[in-house]
Amino acid sequence: MKKLDRGFSLTWLGHNTFKLSTKGGRVVLLDPWVEGNPSCPREARAFDRIDVMSISHGHGDHMADAVTLGKKFNPTVVCNYEIHVYLQRKGLTATSPMNKGG
Repeated sequence: MKKLDRGFSLTWLGHNTFKLSTKGGRVVLLDPWVEGNPSCPREARAFDRIDVMSISHGHGDHMADAVTLGKKFNPTVVCNYEIHVYLQRKGLTATSPMNKGG
């Protein structure tokens, strides 16, 4: 199969956690669960930067490291409204709440 080079990389970090690095150098972390994630390689648990985090839902195996990484890197966090409220109470201010409907 021919390899496509679109100028970005998508790395699976275990379970439902992915790191997307854009060709512009931005880092997007999808469902931030790395520290306690048994499938995440130890060397992949450290980040130089995170520009955006996306959280699909509120289970621990999809957002366990959201507060820690959010405080360290101050990314925009795209999440549903209830998670937005939770993260705001934990001190994260750069949240972008949405709903899953139309």
